[in-house]
Amino acid sequence: MQREFLRNLGLSDEQVQAVLTQHGKSTNEIKGKLAQAEGQVTNLQQQISDRDKQLKKLKKNCW
Repeated sequence: MQREFLRNLGLSDEQVQAVLTQHGKSTNEIKGKLAQAEGQVTNLQQQISDRDKQLKKLKKNCW
């Protein structure tokens, strides 16, 4: 969100700052959730890779 856009809507400098502050808080919250989800994806991908290796090993040992 840009200050100029908000000013063009007729908001005062104080109102613009309040909007940007709130927007920053919600953006940071979303970024945190995204980082957490990305971490979970990485973890799950590693688990899949580990399982694939285990399956190959079991397959080799059974045949």
